[in-house]
Amino acid sequence: MDTITLVPRNNIGMPIEADVISPDVFANKTLDEIKSLLVWQGNTRAPLSEFFDIIGAPSKEPAIVINGDVSRVKYIGSNMSSGKITINGNVGMQLGYEMRGGEITVNGNADRFVGSEMKGGKIHIKGNAEDYIGCAYRGDWRGMRGGTIIIEGDAGNNIGGGALKGEIIIKGNVGQFCGINLRGGKIFVGGNAERNVGAEMVKGEVIICGTIDKFHPGFELTDEIDGTELGMDGTFLKFIGDNSRKKPKGVLYVLKEHNKHLIESKSKSNNCINDNISNNSNINNDINEMRKNKIEAIFNSGSTIVQGAIIKGGNKFTEEYVNECAVCYLHPNDYDILGQPQKVRVSRNGYYVVLRAFPNNNLQRGNIFVPRSIWANVIVEAYTEGTGSPNYKGGRVVVEPASDDDTILSAEDIIKSY
Repeated sequence: MDTITLVPRNNIGMPIEADVISPDVFANKTLDEIKSLLVWQGNTRAPLSEFFDIIGAPSKEPAIVINGDVSRVKYIGSNMSSGKITINGNVGMQLGYEMRGGEITVNGNADRFVGSEMKGGKIHIKGNAEDYIGCAYRGDWRGMRGGTIIIEGDAGNNIGGGALKGEIIIKGNVGQFCGINLRGGKIFVGGNAERNVGAEMVKGEVIICGTIDKFHPGFELTDEIDGTELGMDGTFLKFIGDNSRKKPKGVLYVLKEHNKHLIESKSKSNNCINDNISNNSNINNDINEMRKNKIEAIFNSGSTIVQGAIIKGGNKFTEEYVNECAVCYLHPNDYDILGQPQKVRVSRNGYYVVLRAFPNNNLQRGNIFVPRSIWANVIVEAYTEGTGSPNYKGGRVVVEPASDDDTILSAEDIIKSY
C-alpha cells in the first residue's frame, strides 16, 4: 500500500468541503489527477492542490496521511469503503460521513458529526470530539448503522442520536442527551455524563461508568448486576426505558458507586426536596435554612403569543414589552426555596440579568422559563452545536434572589450595557 501525503497550506480561511480526500477517490489516479480534484469553498470550486501540498506515488489502494491542522476541512473520508486515512492534527466537521469501511485515525481533536450515518469501518480519535458523534444527519432520524467509533478524550452533546447499529466508545466525559433516540447498537462512556442520558431511547445499550448529573425520568430501575457481565468491575444499576416510548427495550447500565443518588430517597437528595413542600405546614428546619439560597437550574426560552403581538406592532422599546419579557418563571417549590422573591438574578459564566419572578405549575422542578428576548439573550449560550442558532433550551444557569439595588433594565439599556 503506497502513501499519498497531504500538507495543508495556510490559505484555508473559509472552510472547504473535501469529500474527495478518500482512498476510494484517490485509487488508480495519477498524482496530477489527484491534485486536480475539485473541492467546494463557499459557492466556488477549486483544485485540491490550491489548499494542499500533495506528494506520493499513485496506487490501487493508497493510504492517505495528512500532516497538519485541517480543522477547517469537512467531509474527509466521506463514503470511503476501504483503505486508511491518518490525520496528524485536528480535523473538521463530518469526518467519515456515511463511511462504509476502512479506517480513519486522528492524532488530534475532531469537530462535530464524526461518523454521521456511517455503515462500517473504524474511526479512532486520539483527542476530544464535539457534538453529534455517530448521529443522524439533519433531516433524518437514522444515525450510525454499523462500524466502530472510539474517542480517547471527551465528547459533546447528542452522542449516537438515532443510531441503529454499531459501537461508540467514549473514554472521557460526554455532554447532554447521550444516546438520544437510540434504536440499536452500543454506547460506552468511561467518564461522566450530563443530563438526560437515553432520552427517547427505543433499543440498544448505554453504559455510563461515571456520574450522571441530571437523570432522565423515563427510566425504570429493574436490577443490580455484577460488572463482570459487562466485562467490567463494580456493580451496575440496570434501567429500562425510555418509557415515553411504546414498549421500550433500551437498556441503561450505570455504575452504582458513582450514582447512588439515583436510588436514594428524594428527601435525602441534595437537589430534590419533597414535592409537597409548598403545601406542608411542617416544613423542617433544614429546608427553612435553604430558603433564599441560590439554585442551579436548566434554562429554557421561547416566544410567547403576547410577545409576538408586541413585536409585530414594533413596540420593543415599551414598558409593555418589559413587563412581558423581563420575567422568569419557576416551579412553585423552587420559588419557595428562594424565599418567594419579587425579582431574581439569573446568571451564566459571569453574565447576569435581573428579572421579575413568578411561580408557575407548568414547569418541572429545576427548570426556569424566560421569554425569548433581549433579556434572555444575555444568558443564552453562544454555542450553536453547528446549527448556526444558539441553544435557547437546556443551558445551565444560577438563580438567586435579587438585591434591592438590582434593577430590571429596559431593552435599550440592556443593549447599551452589553
